[in-house]
Amino acid sequence: MVILGAGIIAIEYAKIFRKFGAKVVMLVRSGALSSLERIGLDHDIADQLLHFLRKDDVEIFEQTTVQECIKRDGRQLTIKLKTSNSKVPEMIETDVFLVAAGRVPTTSGIGLEKLGVKIAKKGGHIEVDDRYETNVKGVFAAGDVLGPPSLASTGIHQAQSSVTAMFEEGKSGKGVSYPVGVWTTPEFAYYGLTKAAGVTQGLDVEEGKAHYTSCLRGRVFSPDGLVKLVFRKDDGVIIGVHLIGADACELVHYGMDLVCQEVSIFKLVTTLFTAVTYHELFKEAALDGNSKLAFGAQWQAILEELGASSGKDDAGFDEARLRKEFDAIDTSGDGSLDAEELSAVFQNLGKPVKKGTVANLIRLADDDGNGTIEWPEFARIFEVVNRMQTQKAKKAKATETSDTSEPPEPEKTAQVGNTLSSGSPPKKETVISSNFGRQMSCD
Repeated sequence: MVILGAGIIAIEYAKIFRKFGAKVVMLVRSGALSSLERIGLDHDIADQLLHFLRKDDVEIFEQTTVQECIKRDGRQLTIKLKTSNSKVPEMIETDVFLVAAGRVPTTSGIGLEKLGVKIAKKGGHIEVDDRYETNVKGVFAAGDVLGPPSLASTGIHQAQSSVTAMFEEGKSGKGVSYPVGVWTTPEFAYYGLTKAAGVTQGLDVEEGKAHYTSCLRGRVFSPDGLVKLVFRKDDGVIIGVHLIGADACELVHYGMDLVCQEVSIFKLVTTLFTAVTYHELFKEAALDGNSKLAFGAQWQAILEELGASSGKDDAGFDEARLRKEFDAIDTSGDGSLDAEELSAVFQNLGKPVKKGTVANLIRLADDDGNGTIEWPEFARIFEVVNRMQTQKAKKAKATETSDTSEPPEPEKTAQVGNTLSSGSPPKKETVISSNFGRQMSCD
């Protein structure tokens, strides 16, 4: 079997037919890794996926496409290849040739033209508004006819939302986020941003990884796999989850909840998971990410207390004043303070801090082990504290704005198909829901 393409469907079919025992060759127009990254896969997940494909003896011809197909001996084909890869042959014979280079919604020939329903020039999909209603009043659309993502899960949601919108004016169903799960062997899934996408958006991000061998269940039953968490460095909040391995398509839903609930890796490292489960890998990935931070989980209680001591209405610690008090206590002039002297600095600032907090601060920040804190170390700590305070202030302001806004009108309810909430008969509506042109592929 020869497959043209390197997307999700191409990979699923490559895996399926290889499991059947067929020899499988994939033709990739550019590089296989870059192709996967372009469709949203994390770099390490994509690299692992290609590793497993090659481990299963799937041949991948990169920088290669089809120049000509010549039919021979009934079903068998000879394909002439066009390539810049010297290791790729000029010709290849195959029993089956699958073109998996993209899908187009089937929207012509089903009467839309007569109704005047608007079809997008680019992509050929039906255009709808936030209620899944087309430009023709009373005609709604859902499913693959809307174009990407063209998943079973999103198609079902669109259909449910469009029917609800028919009976509830102003009801919108768009904008719902969803995870992606791919049924290869092993499975892979993801939700949220990759590290590269986070950097592109201007975020200061880091990532934590855990191989399946990091948990007992993985070591015994399924050692091939990886869990990755992408998070913001300043507050540890998780913004992306990427998995490959056994049950990845199940585990991604927990990952989605971590992102949606803005859970931090610092919270995750203190979470207790039942042994022996794959969910332990999320904690291992959080611990790995934490180890890469200058101010990790051990710092959080200290930073919280220092931030709280600045007061609710305080803009934070002023560096000039901090330096002045630091120098005033530094009577030796060596540019460093011990625990007692640091306590005196906070006392003079009118912001007393517990002795245990000061001791922990020195323990974590004292890189040279001399029992003191130098000014650069001290200043850097409060840069982090001030950033935390600024973020808290923004969140508090957003919450206050939300609390003072007008409450939404109560949602109406309707039992479509049984008894309508209104006694009046519904308007005549039409739903166009189609999987026409969809290949036999799981999501």
